[in-house]
Amino acid sequence: MATAVLEQLVGKGQKFVPVANVKALDYRNERVVARLAEEGGLEMEEARELFADTLKFLALTDNSVKLSPAARIDLGWHVFLLHTRDYADFCKSCFGHFVHHDPGSGLVCSGPKMDVVETAHLAQSIFGEISSNWTATRGATCGSGGC
Repeated sequence: MATAVLEQLVGKGQKFVPVANVKALDYRNERVVARLAEEGGLEMEEARELFADTLKFLALTDNSVKLSPAARIDLGWHVFLLHTRDYADFCKSCFGHFVHHDPGSGLVCSGPKMDVVETAHLAQSIFGEISSNWTATRGATCGSGGC
């Protein structure tokens, strides 16, 4: 399904590189995880899983298709953004530029946009089995459809 969605959104025959830098998947930050546990009312293992899913989402963002995070992943992104220096360093190290968050209109880039369900299908096609964080609507900070 993700391939069909991508061809429809990007255009048949156009190049799509779904993971900009796998270095993003190896990033760890226990301060962000602790804050996420506190803000989200999560156990530490749940917060670690949510942060890992947030990193997976961010790893998918550096391309020509705008992605929509599910509510829980959006919460993870918001908490990560609160640690401004860590977030800026992460973006520079993994992507070479700051990955902006533009609530209400998806990521700041030109091109088509995937909704939350399509984004989850893309993540599943890239990463295999995904957690319920990719579809959860509880804990939204930008509305039921994510940002």
